[in-house]
Amino acid sequence: MKKLILALLIFYGSNLNTASAQETFSLLTPYDGDTIETKNPLISWAILGYNQQDNRTFYRLILVELKEEQSAEAGIITNVPLIKMDRYPGTQLFYPYDAPALKNGHRYGWQIQKIKNNILVDKSEAWEFILPIEVIPTPQYHKLKTKSDGTIAATHNEKLYFEYDERYKNDALKFFVYDPSNELIQTISPELPSKDLSEENGETQLHHTGANYYEMDLSGFAEPGIYRLVTINGKKQRYELKFEVPR
Repeated sequence: MKKLILALLIFYGSNLNTASAQETFSLLTPYDGDTIETKNPLISWAILGYNQQDNRTFYRLILVELKEEQSAEAGIITNVPLIKMDRYPGTQLFYPYDAPALKNGHRYGWQIQKIKNNILVDKSEAWEFILPIEVIPTPQYHKLKTKSDGTIAATHNEKLYFEYDERYKNDALKFFVYDPSNELIQTISPELPSKDLSEENGETQLHHTGANYYEMDLSGFAEPGIYRLVTINGKKQRYELKFEVPR
């Protein structure tokens, strides 16, 4: 009976020692299936148990871009790595700035691997993450009005987007631009190059973008401030819009 108990203790003890020497790979961030907003995410993982690195044994971080409908596991095996980092001393790093840039709308897979004698002997799960498709803001069109209501139109990417919805348009439609000092500085036609009345302001381009919508390039405006855009319809009614050229 004593021999049987001793044998059982030796058996279970050896199994516990073996289990304690086994490693557990745990990926932490980015979490599997995450949508991330940054192109330089923190990549972190954990290795529990025996994790000594030597000349024959080391760990590898591998990250790849995934193809459409490709699993992270398959991508790790077949795709060219964006990151293949051996013998990294830590368990976290930010996606390197000198690595190929991550792209919006693309999926990426990553994994930690154990290499011994140049042979893959163990590995973590393969996780994936995605960068969202970049949303391009739709510019807001501001309507020219016969009476000013105090609204100051915001500009977008050095452009003013405006709407002139008027049934009595002049045959030769023109817009007049007044500076913050209320001085006329430009006369602009959607069909013709602008006539620049101020040497300190560059030529302003005005484009008809369809129906009653227009886009005016403000990159030539040297001075920030509140400007006015004015036009007059076929009945001699005055329409205007205040807009701000930011600093």
